[in-house]
Amino acid sequence: MNRKPRRLLTRRNFLMLGGLGVLGTAGGIGAARIESKWLRMTFKKISGLGLERPLRVLHLSDFHASWCVSWEQIHEAVRTGMAQKPDLVVLTGDYVSSRSDDISGYGEALSPLRDFPHCYASLGNHDGRYLPPDSRARQIEAEMGKAGVRFLVNQRVDEEVSGQMLRIAGLGDIWRHEAKPWECLLPAGSDGPLTLLLSHNPDSKVDVEDYAWDVMFSGHTHGGQIKVPIIDWAPLLPVEDRSMVEGIYDWKGRKIHITRGVGCLHGIRLFCPPEISIVDLT
Repeated sequence: MNRKPRRLLTRRNFLMLGGLGVLGTAGGIGAARIESKWLRMTFKKISGLGLERPLRVLHLSDFHASWCVSWEQIHEAVRTGMAQKPDLVVLTGDYVSSRSDDISGYGEALSPLRDFPHCYASLGNHDGRYLPPDSRARQIEAEMGKAGVRFLVNQRVDEEVSGQMLRIAGLGDIWRHEAKPWECLLPAGSDGPLTLLLSHNPDSKVDVEDYAWDVMFSGHTHGGQIKVPIIDWAPLLPVEDRSMVEGIYDWKGRKIHITRGVGCLHGIRLFCPPEISIVDLT
């Protein structure tokens, strides 16, 4: 199923118009800009996967390297996450906000990943099309590859991680109409190792319903980026299924983990700080 971004109240337009009333004051805007830098580490657990020993995953997404997300913030997120000694690192897209954003700092910002053997990435809608070979997305792939990041775009690998075989697959972005699950996943019911799927947009779950995978790692939502406290309402979700905002969800016998992401658009977050996600699989 092909999808296009919603055209009514999009997250980008909402933020450009000033957002919620609290952002209409200088104090509110200042607080929202400060919160966008407050990296929070979260620890979550997904059980029942049949692993012989626990597997720790560092999940980072939505770096959005731009005027409002510094290389220092991205570096801090990676360095802090790697200090938790993960067995596997997954990155799930939106490494820039626009085509004009600088990508030259990625080699250094991701330096804590150098010599780490198991770091895989998928692309997001802000990263541009993967085709043709000289595309912006390919440039991002090359720059991040300097730090040892391996991109999986409609591809899969079988790897031994922490003494256990895993299948890791990466899906192309659905908003770019580049998702081809038949190229990276086997039909549902197929034999194989535990399969982890990297897909930027959690809405892609319906596109892979008939394929074999166990846990999907996604970003894209920014956790809402702006939330209304008490009622915990996120008005800016750029997804069709608004029941999945952040955290771990059960979906048709599988698990989906959505991280709030490291960066943001327009330098604003409110009641929704950026996230370094540690997910322990057992």
